[in-house]
Amino acid sequence: MTYIDWDEKYSLHVKEIDDQHKNMFLLFNKLQDGMRTGKSKEELENALSELIDNTVIHFATEEKLMQQFSYVGFVEHKRIHDDLIADARELQKRFSQGRITLTEKVSVFLTDWLTDHILDMDKKYAPLFRSESSS
Repeated sequence: MTYIDWDEKYSLHVKEIDDQHKNMFLLFNKLQDGMRTGKSKEELENALSELIDNTVIHFATEEKLMQQFSYVGFVEHKRIHDDLIADARELQKRFSQGRITLTEKVSVFLTDWLTDHILDMDKKYAPLFRSESSS
């Protein structure tokens, strides 16, 4: 199983967002640990649900700030958020229905989803958030 350790490369230097990202990493690692140690399906469902629910809250925070600071990439970024949440909810539904198991492949998807989104999409708005927050 793949764990994600917080690293400075993920920092946007926007405290609220960085704190939420750190929490998402902790929740992801909790899910990974549950997979690795053979936790029950119910415990894994709860861990996955907690990760997705926190992600929804996090995306709402980002979107609120994007609108507040008139981020020009808002529409595209929101579409990507919506797609990621739809994919995660579908994964959650399929797991809950017993149509899939949480495997290394799912783990890689979630890892890429978290890290790539931060390193690519979120880094684009970070300078605006920092400049507007310090004004």
